[in-house]
Amino acid sequence: MIQRLFHKLGFTLIRNDKYNSLFLEKEEISNELYQARNKLSELNTIYESISALAGSNFPIYIGADKKTYFNSTHVEWTDKVLVLSIPKAGTYMMGEILKRLRFEDSGIHAAKWGFADLRFDHKSYILKNLAQKNKVINLLDYIHLVRSGEYVLSHLPADPEVFSISSGFKNIFLIRDIRDCFVSFMRYSAKNGFGSAIEKDWGSLDDKRRQMELFAEFDGSIFFDLSKPMLGWLYENDVLTVRYEDIVGDNGDFKKKQAIGEIAKFTTGNGSLLNAEDIEAIKSTETITSSGKRTEWKAYWSEKVDEIFRSLGGHDLNQTLGYHD
Repeated sequence: MIQRLFHKLGFTLIRNDKYNSLFLEKEEISNELYQARNKLSELNTIYESISALAGSNFPIYIGADKKTYFNSTHVEWTDKVLVLSIPKAGTYMMGEILKRLRFEDSGIHAAKWGFADLRFDHKSYILKNLAQKNKVINLLDYIHLVRSGEYVLSHLPADPEVFSISSGFKNIFLIRDIRDCFVSFMRYSAKNGFGSAIEKDWGSLDDKRRQMELFAEFDGSIFFDLSKPMLGWLYENDVLTVRYEDIVGDNGDFKKKQAIGEIAKFTTGNGSLLNAEDIEAIKSTETITSSGKRTEWKAYWSEKVDEIFRSLGGHDLNQTLGYHD
């Protein structure tokens, strides 16, 4: 009776077991579509992350969140740290401090033109093959590969492009008496044959003042091309400015302990994770750019060096940073 009525109305009556089978098949197809959409979303995330890296010759890793990173290691902290250091102001020393605070080294020295990939090789190999370690790629296309809990070292300028990425980091601006930095930059260049050290034959001179004069004349502008654009970090909010002289104890134990506590609190929220003994151990650690014993600028200075230093803006930069003659 019911079947005849449904036929007259143009319907087909389906038995319960057939209906259940169709329902289960529909649910199975729906689940497969849902999984396919999720997989497609994951693949899109990976594609967006690596599309800008196409053709770049360096290894990257895919994390559990399907995003790409420089490193695969699990890290403790949720924040990441960007070290903005005047050249030779203790860049790698700050890296060692951050290691003591249980941050991981990203192995990346960042620049706007790209980065130096220092992840896999020993210091001696890196210095001999520095050009091969440099990867040319826009800052905005690679900086996201730094994961939480890592730190990045840099001499990045204070400009709008860098400001746009720095908000994702805890930012530390590391400064030092520019005269010490200037001399240390010369010693580093001489030791490794950088700049005009070999061509102009000043790299191996025994006369320190003459050596410094030739460096200042031929290569001094290189140092200031890196240093002067960094000055703007001094005026940025949410940037911790740290003096090299404070952390090594030149300005007394109180300043040293204060600086150590500020670095720890700023990066981890806990100001007691470092102590003076940590700094003493760090000071004796040989880093990639160390040039030997600590630089004392007065031993290399002369009237000619001072004249070039002032003409390049060194005196004014030093004054602004709070260093006085």
